[in-house]
Amino acid sequence: QGIAKTFGITYGTAASIVGAAVIAIAYFCGESFGLGTLANIFVCPVFIDILLYLNWIPLFERFSTGLAALLIGMALGTWMYMKSTLGSGPRDALMVVLARKTHRTVGLCRAAVEVVIVWIGWQLGGQVGIGTIVAAVGVGSLFNLNFALLRFNPALLHQENLPETLQRFRERKTIA
Repeated sequence: QGIAKTFGITYGTAASIVGAAVIAIAYFCGESFGLGTLANIFVCPVFIDILLYLNWIPLFERFSTGLAALLIGMALGTWMYMKSTLGSGPRDALMVVLARKTHRTVGLCRAAVEVVIVWIGWQLGGQVGIGTIVAAVGVGSLFNLNFALLRFNPALLHQENLPETLQRFRERKTIA
């Protein structure tokens, strides 16, 4: 939001730029990226802008329902797409590479990434509310708890990279 306001671009365009920058950092730290990563950078922002334009994202009137939707969406959404192994989103790829390199939990690494991103966004004029704080600070503990309950360690999971995806598509084409 801060980047969108500062540069007069849409929120989706800002999300795409930030996603590309973060995945570049993760890539140079040794993390690969896949089809899901590219979709997160180039497809999701288009849907973000469409949903915002159409005003289809509901505003929760009660704090408790908004917080529940935030936490459930973050925990289960991340687990579901990371489990597909088609490539992590940019912040998740950075979370995983930081966990591998520092031998810290993915939750701690994700919280660190989120706090830095929130601080930069706030410095650029983005809104910081209670949901932002809960998400940035609480996401790490939520991820650790959720992943422990689901017996899922994203730092140990191999995310399919683009050459592997292309090879799999070629193999399926020759079988068909």
